Amino acid sequence: MKKKTIVRITSMAMAAMLTVSQLGLGDGIRVFAEETAEGEASDSSTVTAESVTLQDSDFTGSLWEDGIWTVNPTTWDTTTFEYYTYATDQWLTPGEDAGETGFHFWMKSAGSFDLTQLIDVLPAGEYTLTSYVMGENADVDLTLEGADGNITVTTDGTVALDGYNSWHTVTETFEVKEDDADVAVGFNVAVADGGYGYIDHLTISGVSAEDAEPAAPTYTEVAATDYEFGTTNLLTNGDFETGDATGWTIEQDADVTYEVQTNQWMASNTTNFCNMYNGGSDAESISLSQELSLEAGTYLVSLDMDGKENVSSGLTLSVVGSGAEAGLEKELEKTTGFNTWSTETLAFTLSAADTATIKISGSMPADYWGDVDNIKLVKLASEESKDDTDNGSDDGDDGDDTDDSTAVAANISVKKISGLSDDFITGADVSSFLSLINSGAKFYDADGNELTNQGFFDLLASGGTNYIRLRVWNDPYDADGNGYGGGNNDLEAAKVMGQYATKAGMKVLIDFHFSDFWADPAKQQAPKAWSDMTHDERLEAISTYTTESLKYLLDNGVDVGMVQIGNETTNGFCGETYKSNGWDKVSELFNSGCKAVRSVSAEYNKDIQIALHFTNPERGNYPSIAKNLNTYGVDYDVFASSYYPYWHGTLSNLTSTLKTVADTYGKKVMVAETSWATTLEDGDGHDNTVRVGSNDDNTSKEQLRYDFSVQGQANEIAAVAQAVKNVGDSGIGLFYWEAAWIPVQYAYDEDGNVLSDVVESNKAAWEANGSGWASSYAGEYDADDAGKWYGGSAVDNQSWFGFDGKALDTVNIYKYIRTGTKAPKLVTSVTADDITATISTVNGITLPATVDVKYNDGTSESAPVVWNSEDVKTAKESGVGSYTVNGKYTITSDSGVEVENDITIIVTVGYDNLLTNPGFESGLDGWEVSSAIINTKDAASNQRNGDGCAHFYTDKAGASATATQTVKLKAGKYALTGYIQGGGNGTSDVFSIKAIVGDETYTAAGELSGWKVWSNPTIDEIVVTEDDTEIQVVLSIENTTAGVWGSFDDIALYRIGDIDSKDNTDTKDDADKGDSGKTDTKEDTDKGDSENTDTKEDTDKGDSGKTDTKDDADKENSGDTDSKDNGTPDLNNNGVSEDKNESYITEEVDKSFASFGDTVDFANDDDRTVINNGISIKGSTSALPAGVKFEVSSLAKTSKSYASAEKALSEKKLDGKFTVYEINLKDADGTQLHQMGDYVVVTLPVPEGFTVSSTTTIAVYRLEDDGTLTKCTSTVVDGKLSFSTDHFSTYVFVEEPVAAQVEPEQKPDPAEADTPSTAPTASAAPVQTALASVKTGDDTVMGWMIMLLLAGLSAAVASAYGMKKANK
Repeated sequence: MKKKTIVRITSMAMAAMLTVSQLGLGDGIRVFAEETAEGEASDSSTVTAESVTLQDSDFTGSLWEDGIWTVNPTTWDTTTFEYYTYATDQWLTPGEDAGETGFHFWMKSAGSFDLTQLIDVLPAGEYTLTSYVMGENADVDLTLEGADGNITVTTDGTVALDGYNSWHTVTETFEVKEDDADVAVGFNVAVADGGYGYIDHLTISGVSAEDAEPAAPTYTEVAATDYEFGTTNLLTNGDFETGDATGWTIEQDADVTYEVQTNQWMASNTTNFCNMYNGGSDAESISLSQELSLEAGTYLVSLDMDGKENVSSGLTLSVVGSGAEAGLEKELEKTTGFNTWSTETLAFTLSAADTATIKISGSMPADYWGDVDNIKLVKLASEESKDDTDNGSDDGDDGDDTDDSTAVAANISVKKISGLSDDFITGADVSSFLSLINSGAKFYDADGNELTNQGFFDLLASGGTNYIRLRVWNDPYDADGNGYGGGNNDLEAAKVMGQYATKAGMKVLIDFHFSDFWADPAKQQAPKAWSDMTHDERLEAISTYTTESLKYLLDNGVDVGMVQIGNETTNGFCGETYKSNGWDKVSELFNSGCKAVRSVSAEYNKDIQIALHFTNPERGNYPSIAKNLNTYGVDYDVFASSYYPYWHGTLSNLTSTLKTVADTYGKKVMVAETSWATTLEDGDGHDNTVRVGSNDDNTSKEQLRYDFSVQGQANEIAAVAQAVKNVGDSGIGLFYWEAAWIPVQYAYDEDGNVLSDVVESNKAAWEANGSGWASSYAGEYDADDAGKWYGGSAVDNQSWFGFDGKALDTVNIYKYIRTGTKAPKLVTSVTADDITATISTVNGITLPATVDVKYNDGTSESAPVVWNSEDVKTAKESGVGSYTVNGKYTITSDSGVEVENDITIIVTVGYDNLLTNPGFESGLDGWEVSSAIINTKDAASNQRNGDGCAHFYTDKAGASATATQTVKLKAGKYALTGYIQGGGNGTSDVFSIKAIVGDETYTAAGELSGWKVWSNPTIDEIVVTEDDTEIQVVLSIENTTAGVWGSFDDIALYRIGDIDSKDNTDTKDDADKGDSGKTDTKEDTDKGDSENTDTKEDTDKGDSGKTDTKDDADKENSGDTDSKDNGTPDLNNNGVSEDKNESYITEEVDKSFASFGDTVDFANDDDRTVINNGISIKGSTSALPAGVKFEVSSLAKTSKSYASAEKALSEKKLDGKFTVYEINLKDADGTQLHQMGDYVVVTLPVPEGFTVSSTTTIAVYRLEDDGTLTKCTSTVVDGKLSFSTDHFSTYVFVEEPVAAQVEPEQKPDPAEADTPSTAPTASAAPVQTALASVKTGDDTVMGWMIMLLLAGLSAAVASAYGMKKANK
């Protein structure tokens, strides 16, 4: 009976083991380092805030059995949530004060989860939660939420996980106003694709409400890199652009001096800074400080500094609180010399509101000098965005009025801006209107009713426009009376349009340019009649012209409320510049016009405001300009700015800089020009300023967040209005620029094809009536710009009217910002990023799984999208070019119905650029520069793409400069191209790109035609006849004109093909072959063949006089030509071969171990093993589909991937022997497989020359696209290296020492699988449930170990029983 019982027990154990295996319950079996018993819950009546504790706060118990912690993810699919023993991972370094275990998570797909436990009752009080976290691609937030809603967060400390072994402390504080029940305490974690992390011991500390005294504010230093900070400076005059130390309290000893100054030799800082100098013989002190009130939160204080070379300044950067011990201090680093600026930062969290002092102070050594600039104090970006709308507002209004009682029905969604006064200017510039009418253009209201001239202005007034801005040029005509265009805006045109505006009840701003054509920062040309005047004569002319013109308008009934003296006078005015003539002289010109306006205003007893107009608020120079105007006594009322989002920085900066001017100098401020496009399309046949490829980026920066739609246009206008209002009472309004510059006629058919006859008709109208931006006649006055680029409207896509002249909803925008609107929820834009790839990378592209759908109410969502597979295939297989991929995305309507819509993206495939740093995003790295003429100064405003370029400027005539990069190339044909822009050149300047190959120089010249007007010099063919040939790529500037400026960008060198066979060119490996008149490959060596072209597989065939393919092997064919599958790329098909077994490897190969054509596979139920030349890949049939093939090669040391691996290993301090393999898979249809649906196990021979012993093993790393390494689980058994992966790419095999705590013989790896020689009968290796990386761990290993142990125990018992029975 006893023996039968043993048998039954054994059978049940086996059955249980098999059941566990089939159900996958083994995945949940884990071994824990320690277990702790939990205490009983306390009686809630005795609990105080000080006594609240958490259960299993260090994650040492059992996650699933104890029931203390609850995990609530958005999805359970392909996730890991577990307690994790740190010692399991030899690479993991526990955080400071960490225990032996923590909570580990991983999510394959983006999502989020809560990890919480419940507290029955949480007494009123103040609580602090603290934990330690590490990982990547996840944001960790602490949470404390009760059922009664009595808990508020007082400081938010969300932490972004940024890397393996990069531990962070996350701390947040909460106020519990009254006792709260069923309080969930723990974590909320947002996870990106593949995000993982570790959480270690959560602590809670509290102070009871009745015992809590107002806590003294504490300042805690934090790591600045853990946070994203905003840009609005809370300090006054931190950049010293007022020209003095306004806002700062400065104290110094007797021999220490300071001065706010500029320095012409300071190339890295051309604006004001504060210079300090100790002229004494001993160390003496100085202190610069500024006091301000701060709310609780996290802040960053920073400053830029240069100073005496390699000397400690003796200064510290400090934050001093109101308490005796409150504050932080940081010693500043040694300075490194003149014009060598460094940035110092100090980030801190303030626990409670306090009065703080930001201070730079200390004892400077004798004879020490230093400069400080750009002293900033900023808050978190998330906090800044919350109060961006009420920054500086006197009434605290945030622009988001929840009172919709005044809202009106509309097609666009507009939030009411509360508190706008009736006289807040909501204006429009419509200077082009009359010329359009004269050209035959027509305007219509929203219902399609044609508008009269007066009706047009009445429509604007009814939509909330209360001011019309009209530009006036002195004499915009040639001697024959032909207009210069741009509206032909003379005084008479202003009179006519001003009368219409006045009759419609609107005031008029007259914008005197004091020029005969466009005046802007680059052009301030005096009128023709004044060009030869002296300065004093010009003063008189300005006064007379202003007086007579203004009187003429007033006498003709135009209600002039404001006069603008000059247009965008940032660099000068009316033919004189601040640099050449001085601020004093230019200010006299301003004052001549201002005094004339004052005189007329007094004579007519009419309040007429005087405005001066400037640009580029992003440069921070407005306070300096205002200071000069104040210094030289210019009598004006309004400081006006242009603001175009794609050029002029953030709105918060606009508010800040205008507020500084208003508060410091007592001026009113406004925006004189702004606009936004409703589409990227053109209407009249002349390119627009905003179009595809030009100013079309509406995603990369905060100020460009608006859609190119009517809704986006409305959003931009409302945001600018809010920004001006945020200045306070001094912010008086804004003008929209050219609200009606529509096409004379729409120049495209319904398919978007240009109608050449319409364009010609438009051109005639532009010439005859001035309705384009410039006519050809303007060339006599503006030869370099209008003379070259004259034509139609450049802003017809920014009008408040459609291309057909019909009013858009933005006609009513000014009314809507005063009332708000109620609009149906509509899609305003659907976006998915276009994809750019190269020939070598296109097969690895991944199309987005979702698209970004934006609605008119400001909300957005990610919608799933399905892409057309044939379109994708075409893009991947068709070589260089641009391909449209069609897709369909799905959204759910308000009624709950799923709606499918169309979307397209563009996949652009280009050649592989062989240059280093071709776009100068890393400065001049990789380029050898002959002269400082070529530099990276002003790169941000002269780039074509990205943030970098090679900028040049010289004030010397006849100068030359080059930037050179040397590249080693294989034999072949190449092309070189680049872009260049700029101005100030003469007829003798030469700007070019060159390729120097030996004694031969290839050259392509570029042109300078204006700012960001890019020419594209291209060398179509460069012939390199031998491998390893060095060529020099040269960017050249020769024989310059003094004052020339510009930039090079986006330089590209790429291979376009092989040398033609007629070139009789052999490759490196042809050496010693004795062949003639042929082109051979590497494997031709020692063949002794003649008059043939062979492929790799011809080796040892002994064939002659033929062209063979791989499949010719052993056929003994002769004298034939097998053209169907000749293995040669079809150069007429952009280099895409029709050979289905062609390698995907594009880099130099050292040795090939397996090619696609040799692959065989075996399937057994749900498992498949694929074998190729002694290498196997083993996994599920879902991961390895039928017909899958693979190739394996080691890459040459000269390959790009080898260099990337060498760099990455060096950074990890791994100096063992290594080699780099590329493994590629493709399915039966020939589609390359990158991301697998599951993990598979690759087994291959140990690389030649590698040593495996008790102290040395081989580690496997996947080389990611960004050059980083991800470690894969691997093992070595019987001369075979096995590793698991779910992605096929490039791998690095590295000799590494065996970690002391690892005992491989006791802990088999799931990747440990023999390579079968026949179809396998056993299951494939178990599939991992986490990343194949030491970062995430692998809990399946332990489960399988336990099951194997159970199986072994069962077998042992059964064997013992059988032996006893046999012995009997």
